Amino acid sequence: SANMQLGLEMSRSLYLDLIAKGLPIASEILNPMATQYFDDLLSWGAIGARTSESQIHREISSLLPYSIGFKNGTDGSVQIALDAIQSASHAHQFMGMGQNGHPAILHSPGNPLAHLILRGANSGSNYQLSEIEKIRAKFKDHAPALVIDCSHGNSHKDPMRQPEVLMQIVAERHLSQVRGVMLE
Repeated sequence: SANMQLGLEMSRSLYLDLIAKGLPIASEILNPMATQYFDDLLSWGAIGARTSESQIHREISSLLPYSIGFKNGTDGSVQIALDAIQSASHAHQFMGMGQNGHPAILHSPGNPLAHLILRGANSGSNYQLSEIEKIRAKFKDHAPALVIDCSHGNSHKDPMRQPEVLMQIVAERHLSQVRGVMLE
């Protein structure tokens, strides 16, 4: 317990130091209980492939004051993330922690900045222009903004392949309209 408290304090202090140097902070939103401790410091957040289906992560995302991306499922399913984007963009009422640290009913306005993160699948990649065009074909004029995670399935879990993935994304950017990339 004391170690966790110290870790939270050190993390917040580090975030504040980095922000003071002019560096924006991004993070994966893993633990819903820690979100409110850092949400005033983050500029961008991601919901991972295994938590994009989580209702509490969708509800919390609808409350966050910054842009939030939802990763496609580990099986490659993009529909999971698209459903999460739709849910997070709407208002919710849900149980959470109030400003005083006690349980409370939270009211969210919906997050208009929710977007899709393509991370590939256990069986292969999905960053190619042909894959992006299939996703965009499901929409008329309302396709979500798109970020590509160059790791995971998109690099076949080989960190040395991430530069190759990035080069292709950059080369096709004028057609794919990718707004950002993630590198590990």
